[in-house]
Amino acid sequence: MNTHIHLTDRTVKLWYRAVGVSVCGSGFLPDGTNLEGTSFCDAVREAIAQDRLIPFLEGLNGFFAIIAEHGDSVVAVVDRVRSIPLFYGVAGDAACVSDDAEWVRQNVGDREIDEVAKQEFLLTGYVTGVDTLFANVKQVQAGEAVHLQAAGDGQRVSATRWYRFLHQEPERWDESALLFALNSHTEAAHRRLIDYAAGRQIALPLSGGYDSRLIATMLKKLGYENVIAFTYGVPGNKESEISRTIAQKLDIPWHFVEYSNERWRTWFESTERKDYYRMGSGWTSLAHTQDWPAVWELKERGVLDPDAVIVPGHTGDFICGGHIPQEASSEIQCTAGMLTHTIRRKHYSLRPWRSDVQGLTDWNRRIMDRAECGEISTPVELADAFEKWEWQERQAKFIVNSVRVYDFWGFDWWLPLWDAEFMRFWQGVSLKLRLNKRWYAGYVAKVYGERAGVPAHDARRTERPMTTIAPPVKHIVRLVVPQKVRQCITRFRTYIKANSHPLAFWGRVSGNVVRREILRGNARETKGILVVLFFAELPELITNYREHKSITH
Repeated sequence: MNTHIHLTDRTVKLWYRAVGVSVCGSGFLPDGTNLEGTSFCDAVREAIAQDRLIPFLEGLNGFFAIIAEHGDSVVAVVDRVRSIPLFYGVAGDAACVSDDAEWVRQNVGDREIDEVAKQEFLLTGYVTGVDTLFANVKQVQAGEAVHLQAAGDGQRVSATRWYRFLHQEPERWDESALLFALNSHTEAAHRRLIDYAAGRQIALPLSGGYDSRLIATMLKKLGYENVIAFTYGVPGNKESEISRTIAQKLDIPWHFVEYSNERWRTWFESTERKDYYRMGSGWTSLAHTQDWPAVWELKERGVLDPDAVIVPGHTGDFICGGHIPQEASSEIQCTAGMLTHTIRRKHYSLRPWRSDVQGLTDWNRRIMDRAECGEISTPVELADAFEKWEWQERQAKFIVNSVRVYDFWGFDWWLPLWDAEFMRFWQGVSLKLRLNKRWYAGYVAKVYGERAGVPAHDARRTERPMTTIAPPVKHIVRLVVPQKVRQCITRFRTYIKANSHPLAFWGRVSGNVVRREILRGNARETKGILVVLFFAELPELITNYREHKSITH
C-alpha cells in the first residue's frame, strides 16, 4: 500500500509508535486504567487483531488520535470531539495521512481553494463535514474512524462513525435521582482529570460563567491543591471581577492579564501570531485567539509551570442544553426547514447573507447533509439535530480546537466537561431539563455555593444575567421589525461596541478596517472581519510554512 504518514513533534502531547500503530494523547479504559504511550499502541493493536476496534473506542474515555497500519489498509481515528485533528488526502494510488493539513495539501498537489468551502468559512469561521479549504484535503470528523485501503484503481476511502452526540428522550424521570447521578458523573470526570494531572499544576482559565466555576469547585471539593486560576481583559471588566471573587472564595491563587486595543495590535502583528495561525487553522477553521496572549504572558512571567495542565471550561453550557434554539421550547410542529433556518441564523452569521434562492437551497442541503437527520416533526427532534450539528461543527472545529493555543505555547491540557461519562449522562436528560441550561445552572450554583459558603443569589451570579424574556423578545423582534431596519440597528450597535469590548477584541483589527467593514455591512462582529483578513494573509501563511520534524514515516 502506497501510504505516506507524517506526524509532527510540535506539541507536549507527543506521538508514540510501536509495530504499525501511532497514538497521541491518552484515554481511560472502563476499569480506570489510563492508556498512554506504547501501552496505548499495544491496546489498539490488540483491538484491531480481534476485530474489536469500534467497541474498544466506545469504551475509551479521553483525548486522543490514532493511526494504525493493518495489512494493506490504514485507519485514522480521532476522539469524540476531534481534540487532536487528523487530515488525509488521496493522489492517484497514494494516500497521505497527517496531523498537519498543509503537509497533506502539498503532497496531494492541491493549489486552489475550494470556493464553497471559502464562502462557508467566511460565514461561520470554519468548514463543515469532512471538507477543508482545499478540495483534496479532508479531515477526520469528531468520533470518526477513516479507513484507507489499497484497491485496484487506487485508494478506497470509507468512514465509520463510532460516536455521535445524540440524545435519547426519557419517557419519565426522577429529578432528585438525576441530580444525584449528575453529581456522581461530574465527580468521576474530575477524578479522571486529577489522575491525569498526577500532582502537576492545573491552570484554570476562570471566567464569570458556570463551566470553569464548576471545574474550580470540583477540584477544591476533591482536594486537589496545586491549582491556579487566570483571566484577562480590560481592567475592571465585569467578568474578571466575578472570576476574582470566585477564586478568592475557593482560595485559589488568581492572576490577571490586561488586554487593550494597543496590546492586541502588537500581539496580532507579531511573528508568533502568524506562526500560531499556521498551526491552529488546519485549513479548517479560524484559529482561536481569545486566551492566546494571556497564556503567552503568563508563560513569560513564570506563572505557569513548564509541565502545567491547562483546563478550560469547554463546553458545559453546550452539553447541558444551553445552545438549544428557542423554537424547541414550545409544543409546535417542527420541520427540517426550521432546523436549517436556526442553524443559518446562529452559525452562518459572521457576515450578511448575499445568496439567491438557489444558493440558499444549496446551503440548506449542505446543512442537512451534515446534520445526518431525516424528517423533523417534534421539538425533541429539532433540538437533537441542532445539537448534533453544532457538536460536530462549531464545537469540535472551533471551540475545542482552541486547545491549539496550549499546544503552541508548550503546555498540556485536559477537557473534563467533554469527558465521555459526563457527555453520556446529558445525552439521556430530558429536553425539558436542558432548555436554557437552567437545571445545570442550578446544580453549579448549588455545589459552588456549598463549597464557597455563599448565598444562592451570589452563587448564581454570572457575567451575563439569565432571563426568560430575552429569547422570546428576540424572536418577536425578528417577526415584527423589517429586516433592513434590524440590519441598520445591528450595524449601529456593533459600531458602538467596537471600542468597548471587555476583552478589547477590536484591537485585533485596525480602526479604519473596523469602521469600513461594519458600516458597509460586511461584518457583524470582529470574527467576521478576521475571516476576511485570514484569506488576505493566507498566501503569506502558506509561503512561510515551516515543515515540522516527522517522527514516523
